[in-house]
This record gives sequence, structure tokens and C-alpha cells, in this order.
Amino acid sequence: MSTFARVAVNLDAPIHQTFHYHIPRDLERELKPGHLVELQFGRRYAQAIIIAIDSESEVPDTKPVISRVLPEPVIDPVRLRLAEWLTEKYLCTWTEALRLMLPPGLSQRADTVLDLNPEASLEGQRLTANQRKLVNLLQEHGTLRGKQITKLAPELKWQAAAAQLDRRGLIRRASVLDAPRIKPKTVDVVKVTADESKWTEVFPLLGRRTAATQALIVIAGNDNPVSIDEIVSTAGCKPQHVKSLVDRGFAQYTSSDEQLLKKADIDLNHAIAALQKS
Repeated sequence: MSTFARVAVNLDAPIHQTFHYHIPRDLERELKPGHLVELQFGRRYAQAIIIAIDSESEVPDTKPVISRVLPEPVIDPVRLRLAEWLTEKYLCTWTEALRLMLPPGLSQRADTVLDLNPEASLEGQRLTANQRKLVNLLQEHGTLRGKQITKLAPELKWQAAAAQLDRRGLIRRASVLDAPRIKPKTVDVVKVTADESKWTEVFPLLGRRTAATQALIVIAGNDNPVSIDEIVSTAGCKPQHVKSLVDRGFAQYTSSDEQLLKKADIDLNHAIAALQKS
């Protein structure tokens, strides 16, 4: 029995609907909601996020999912629910809602690659001004991507010229999709180095009612490491006051992205529940 992925395609066009793609047998056990996949949309390649796995499709003929981009889902079930709420509440597209939750560089859009057809002759061919400019660029630089053409000739409307030259067999045109380019995002957080019994020794050294003292109170009053932004906002201090605590050995920097993500998940669940009641 076939299974289908209902997906939101990552395109700049304002597409409000989702689409069904059938899941090949070799991917049936690997795909679930939230996965980033590659597929063919029209004549181009595109990335999409799986919204749901269905046993039936809304259309009789479906294209296959080509591949899974990353082994783990990029959107969890809580954020999928939030994205759905955003599409219903604000009438935005699924893609607009999901992009708010993806790190920069994760989701890529297709680009076009052009080169001259080595089996075609340009001799005696009648070309428009735009077609001639595009051919000249390809003759001078060789194979070019759409982004490169736009940078070399910002005023050139190369898309229409490329389509016309492609139909005449004078150039070759293909769609390409880059792999994700992301790095893990970490957040600097701070925790105290002294246990509670030693805090009374620390405060006199800092002085009463100083910004550094207020910062230390915020740090010490949390069970988990605290982000610098939260310390500055709560204590009314500046980042240099936090740094002074670290320099004097009263606190230390660490990385607690996992803790922050867990806290974000809890906060998000509460937010969604509140929004659904409103």
C-alpha cells in the first residue's frame, strides 16, 4: 500500500496549498513529519518540509520524493502545530510560517545552471539583444549559475532569454539545489562557580547595589545557566558587568544550547495552549 507525504514546498511564490508526493519503498521507514526532503516541483528541483504522512492522496498521479536531506526532522511536532495555527490565524503560507523556525542556511532554493550547447552552432542565428548579451556572458565565462549572471549583468532579463535559447537548442539549462549550509548555533550562558555557602563572601567584595551584584543575584537565583541577554535584561546591567564576574572567578561561561532548547519547548507548548484558547 502506498504512502504519501503532504509537503510545504520552499518557494518564494505565495503558494498557500500543500502537495502530495508518494514515498518510494526505500524511504518509507525513513520519513516522518518534519523531515526536509528534496523533490521535483514543475521543472525545477526544490526542498520541502513534510507536514504529514497520509495513506491517500488528493490527486491520482503523484511524483516521488527524491531524497531525505537530513537524517533528523528539522521541525518537531510542536512547531508543526504552531505553523498550522499561524496559517489559519494570519492566512500566511506554510512556507512563511515554517521559515520562522528554521536556522539560516538550512533551507535552500533551486538555482539555474546555463552553458552553451557544444553541439549547436551560433553562426547565422538571429538573436535579440538580451539573448546576445546572455550568449556573450556564457562565451566569456563558461558555465554560469543564475545568481552569477544576475551579479555580472544586473540589468539583463536573462530568465526569458535563457528559456528562448533553450527551446532553440542553443544553450543547455538545468535546475540545481545546494546542500544545506548550517553550523550549530550556540548561546553563551553563565553559571556561578561558588556554592551557596560562599555567596556571602562574594557580595561584600562587589559592593552593595552595584550592577555586578545584581547580575550575580540573577545568575545565582537560577537553577540552570542563564543567557547573557536575560541577565542584562533582568539585572539592568551591561555585558561587561557579567564579564567582570567571570574575570574575577565568581562565574563562568558555558554552552547550554540543549537546556535552552528544552526550556523553549516548554514555553512553546504553553504558548500554543494559550493561543488555542484565545
